[in-house]
Amino acid sequence: MAHTTGQERSESGFTMLEAVLVFTIVTLLTAMISQSLMSLSRNQRWSERQTMALSKAEQLVHGISGDLEVAVRVFAESTSSRAVLARLDLGDITPLEGSRMPLATSRGWFEPDPSGRQETGNLLVIARTLPPIAIATGFGTEHARIDRYQFVVYCLRADGTRLDLDRWASVPVARADDISAVMDPDARANVVMGLLAAGVPIAWRPEDPNIASALFEMSPTGAAPRLDPAVRVPPAPGEVRRKLLERAGLGVARNGKLGAVRVPGYAHELPGYPHGFEVKLDGDGAGRLLLVRLVAGAELKPGEAPVAAAVERLVSIREP
Repeated sequence: MAHTTGQERSESGFTMLEAVLVFTIVTLLTAMISQSLMSLSRNQRWSERQTMALSKAEQLVHGISGDLEVAVRVFAESTSSRAVLARLDLGDITPLEGSRMPLATSRGWFEPDPSGRQETGNLLVIARTLPPIAIATGFGTEHARIDRYQFVVYCLRADGTRLDLDRWASVPVARADDISAVMDPDARANVVMGLLAAGVPIAWRPEDPNIASALFEMSPTGAAPRLDPAVRVPPAPGEVRRKLLERAGLGVARNGKLGAVRVPGYAHELPGYPHGFEVKLDGDGAGRLLLVRLVAGAELKPGEAPVAAAVERLVSIREP
């Protein structure tokens, strides 16, 4: 029987020790490559979600800015502003407990709230202009031009542990003085009925700070709009939008720190206030400047960094 020497075994293949070393090295390289691929996948997923969060936050703030650019009134925190909010039929939309409208300042710039003072708001209530409407008076081709407004509310809502933003918008409301300017009673009656037919059931006198004497209800008989201290402004069909961030899998950041973003940015952190939606109002007279800051984000899988996008926008407001 033929026998092979050690040298022949070495030349003909791997020794057991060499095979174990090769296997160990291949296993370690495979694990390292697998870890690198997993890390790359996590980073790519985080980058995609971060980009999406920023895009969605910018889109939402752009929509808020669009409402503000045609605003004729931004309601600052006060008893009279709370009375206006109470006259809006918000239905099941309930502002987060502790929410506040902004206080108006006159510094000419924006800075964090001074110690002991809550100037920043996290509840936005405005009246915006809508295109005017021409209503036939019933006298030949004569029409009355009626200015129209719309009340809009942006407020935080709690959905379990998650925060989101709701938008509520009212039906169009007519400028009460434009109706009063139609002197002929029959023509005015036609205008009132025409407004009702056009989906404008309420008239408003924006110059009157007392909402109880500023809202009027249209009459289906065509009689002059009557003052009704109990009338509430209904929502516009299809214009109440709930959970504006939910579809994108995002929410409004809570107080604290989400990723590298600090919440809040301007207000003092208090229970239920303000979280990641902040509104500041500055200026007096006809010109005002409003700052909106939104922090949108989401937690990913355990152990992964959360996504967080902060967007700020300045909007000039021209109140009559």
